[in-house]
Amino acid sequence: MVTPLSAEDNPGIIEKSGHLVAVNTVFLKENGEKIEFKQLLNDTPLIILPVYYSCPNVCNFLMGSVASIINELGVRPIKDYRIISVSFDKNDTPLIAKD
Repeated sequence: MVTPLSAEDNPGIIEKSGHLVAVNTVFLKENGEKIEFKQLLNDTPLIILPVYYSCPNVCNFLMGSVASIINELGVRPIKDYRIISVSFDKNDTPLIAKD
């Protein structure tokens, strides 16, 4: 899990369909360590799941559905693909993500 960092306490949501994520965007890992988006990129396909961890149904359903589909494909994690979940809830912390 990585959580995007922002200079503002409440950045809100600005839809940018079709735009790319800036490679220097900084996220927090579940251990609280900062990581730039470009560090997550390599030759392995990366699936990004936008979620929030206190979500009562849709986010868990999304993550469970992706896991089921990936299992059916018979691909190997890390070698064939990587998945990260990115919280869009400003109240989610690394501790919440770790749980």
